[in-house]
Amino acid sequence: MDVNVKVTVDLGEKTVALLTGGMVANTPTPKVEPKAEALKEETTAPKPETPKAEPEKRTRRTKEQIAAEEAQTANGWDDMDDDAKLEAIKAEVTKHTKKGKSADIKFLLSNFDAGRASELAPEDYDAFFDAITRYGKGESVEKIFPGDEDLN
Repeated sequence: MDVNVKVTVDLGEKTVALLTGGMVANTPTPKVEPKAEALKEETTAPKPETPKAEPEKRTRRTKEQIAAEEAQTANGWDDMDDDAKLEAIKAEVTKHTKKGKSADIKFLLSNFDAGRASELAPEDYDAFFDAITRYGKGESVEKIFPGDEDLN
């Protein structure tokens, strides 16, 4: 028994241009007829569809969640090693910098002879974290480091 199947496939302009190696501009799409045997192989083995994982929905954190995370960082500060302390400091610096407070953060860092958080000396981590925590609670940099406002 011999079965002949004729299939017409309509390719898009970009695909035809890719296959022919040239640019196709506003021309009708040519019909391409694949061989019947190749078509039989494709149709006999159905491809299993993999379900797409839904993207994780991002939700905004509430003020309570943020306060709880800050309290957890502050409470566990003494148990952290130097690398973890530096990461916590970097997170605080980034948080305030994104709020447009980079000048105040640079002022705080300059009081510890550092231009960036990664340049802080490990012995200054505790004092700097205390200063940036006070700043985050609304205290001004002039109150944190009094007497430095006459430098300019």
